[in-house]
Formats: sequence, structure tokens, C-alpha cells
Amino acid sequence: MPVPKILTSILQSFALSESNLTILRSWFRAISPGGDQGNKEDVSKKYDLEYEENVQYHEPVLDYYDDTYRITREDHWYESAVLNDPDRVEEMMKILKDQGRTDIIDDLKATYKKSDILRMLEKPDKGGIIIKGNFSKRFDIFRGYTGDRPENARFNRPGLGEKKAIKWSDMVMYNWKESCKEAGKDIKGLKFMVRGNIVIDETNNVTRATIERVGQKVDGPDDFIDFTRADTEPA
Repeated sequence: MPVPKILTSILQSFALSESNLTILRSWFRAISPGGDQGNKEDVSKKYDLEYEENVQYHEPVLDYYDDTYRITREDHWYESAVLNDPDRVEEMMKILKDQGRTDIIDDLKATYKKSDILRMLEKPDKGGIIIKGNFSKRFDIFRGYTGDRPENARFNRPGLGEKKAIKWSDMVMYNWKESCKEAGKDIKGLKFMVRGNIVIDETNNVTRATIERVGQKVDGPDDFIDFTRADTEPA
């Protein structure tokens, strides 16, 4: 099954990296006829989920899809979010308390209970996904993490078990399947994905280097560029 045309876009913080293209390829192998239908794990058993219908959303980058997929500013999307289960947060706070880190527990408890691990929009009838934000490394308490609290005190989060965590790409696929089920659409209808809020230095560095290699320039927040992997290959 061919991978759909992917827009690598720069709009404020929008971008779709090569690593995400690899993820999409694996998704399409999984959901093609005879595939294993992707991730079978029930995300709702390990995380809290938020779900809303009829959400209006539009950013200038979506104008790119007006002609191809008939995306309009009046379109309504499904919006899904994955958050930590409050009971799991309490487990993590107990671990930190046993480590003697009572100085950070109150800050972290509030942060881990309210912060999105993943937030996305789905449009099954037009085959679109928008990843508004993915912070699984920072906020998924199944994962170990070394980071900063608001006062910039360093701490090591041991995590509840890396092997118990669900990959963010599998969370996306889970939400996509749930929205397709609600809309009565085939999950194989995925045509495009836009990745937003790229705040990882490694990804931003790759994006900037790619822009330089293809000889294009982004002048402002409403600019974006379109290129294929072939454009980035050495001559």
C-alpha cells in the first residue's frame, strides 16, 4: 500500500520529521489487508483519556490541503488526549517520597495529573490527523526521565516501568481507530498527518538542516515548505 503524500511543513512549530515518516510507513503496513491491525493494547487501561466531538480547528498550514482533501475552516474534528491515570501518579509520588524528594512532590503531582501526554485531532471522513502535542518523554510516568521542575531543581524520575509504557505512535493509532469507529470510517483511509509543537532540539536541528539542504527559506510564521526525501539526498 503506497504511503500517502506527506507535507513536511514549517508553520510556527509544525513539522513532520523523517522519523515520523518511518512511523507512518509502519502504520500503513500494519493496517493494510493481511496486516495485524497495528497496536492491540487498550490505552484506556493504563491512561486517562479525554475525547470531544465537533471541534473546529484551523491553522494556515491546512490551507495546503484545501484542494487535495477539501479541508476547510468550517470542518469539525474529533479531539483526543491521553493523560496519566491519577492512581498511577499517586504511585509515582510514593516512590519519590521514599527517595526523600518531598520538596518536589506537590509540584509534580499537579503537573502529572493535568498535563497532556498526547493531544491530537482526527478527521476520519477526510483522512487527516493533526498531532497538536506529544510530551510522552516528559510527562508519561511509566518512563524514566531526568528533568527540571519550575524552580529548576534537577530530579530523576525512575518511572513505573518502561516496558509498561505505550509508544506515542501507538496512542495515535489507538485514537485514530476509535474516531474511525465513531465516524463509521475505515482506518485504512488515513491520507495525511501534520505534526505540531516540535520542541525537541534534535528534531528542530534536523528540520533546520533539511531546509538549508534543499535551498529554501522560511521568512515568517505563515510560511511553509514542501519537499520529498529525494530532495535531501546528496547530488
